[in-house]
Amino acid sequence: MFKHNISFDSWLNNKVNIQLIHDIRYKLGVLSNEKITIENSLKGFKTEEEVQKSRISKSKEFERLFLGYIDDLGVKTLKEDRYISLYNISAFPSQGVELHKTVLAYNFALNKLIEKTDGIHRFPFMLDAIFKEDIEQSNKNAIIEFIGKNKPNDTQLLLSIAETKENEKSIHEYNEKYFNGMAKLICIGEGVRERAFLTQYDGSMEVYLDETLNIIN
Repeated sequence: MFKHNISFDSWLNNKVNIQLIHDIRYKLGVLSNEKITIENSLKGFKTEEEVQKSRISKSKEFERLFLGYIDDLGVKTLKEDRYISLYNISAFPSQGVELHKTVLAYNFALNKLIEKTDGIHRFPFMLDAIFKEDIEQSNKNAIIEFIGKNKPNDTQLLLSIAETKENEKSIHEYNEKYFNGMAKLICIGEGVRERAFLTQYDGSMEVYLDETLNIIN
């Protein structure tokens, strides 16, 4: 006949162990479910091989667009991979107006590639200072013609041109000739005041302001 020496301490220890085992099993179940959920969500991502294959495809598409835009702008064709491969470009072997045009072609090619990619949110296409100070008029015409011809149709195009009040006529001519007179022209500081980008709010476009504040809030 066996005798069990059961004390309060041994009873309490058993109860604690039972509760710990229950908690551990519960946590293991929760973690197992989380693991399954994470594994299922990861199935929606591409493998490293698939990513590399997609990159090669995107790079080839970018190269086609980029070289086409370079040709349109009259820039010498680039041949080395480090200048035309999307994921290898760090600089271009040109300077002055030619470099300016090359960078413009690069930006348009990249923006077009984004436009062709599904599932990506599109921001307005912004181009700052499209004319360098030393660009002659023929190159200005070529640049603005290129922009008008290749502007995106699915989002806004915002561009800035540094012109004085005396040259205001040419801006309106660009609008009529290359943008069908549809571009909204904003002359910061009326072409005469410096540092005039931010001005006192005059109460106009209140609907847009309210809509923006509602979205922010």
